[in-house]
Amino acid sequence: MREDAGAMQEVADSALQAALEREGIADPRGPLRDRLRALRGTAHFDRAVAHYQEALLPGVADGTLEPIAAWLEYARLVAGVAPGRETAIDGQGRDGGEASDSAVMLLHVPEERGAPVTPLRVPAEPSPAQRATFALLVEGRTRLR
Repeated sequence: MREDAGAMQEVADSALQAALEREGIADPRGPLRDRLRALRGTAHFDRAVAHYQEALLPGVADGTLEPIAAWLEYARLVAGVAPGRETAIDGQGRDGGEASDSAVMLLHVPEERGAPVTPLRVPAEPSPAQRATFALLVEGRTRLR
């Protein structure tokens, strides 16, 4: 059983990696892991883990789910613990742009002041304005490295 899970994980990871490279999108797993760590011990964490294990992983592995769309849906689920809005940041750093455009960065910005902003989708090579927006809103940094 454990071997099957490992094989499924490998297939899903490969499918995601190929889709990320094809679409020019950054890997969403690291930032989502960070967000999930903050939710550990909550019912929302349990729902997110169950969705990952029961829907996302098998669906991407068997090809019934498109990897980018499945991970975007999962990111929205993880971010959904906090009421807020989805914001599309264009290459100039402005709120706007087509959410379907992979060059547009999507963030979940919570209503509650100071609550963490969750990256939903980030271009593999964000513009300088998008990098600055990410640094400020997601990482809480006021200086670029």
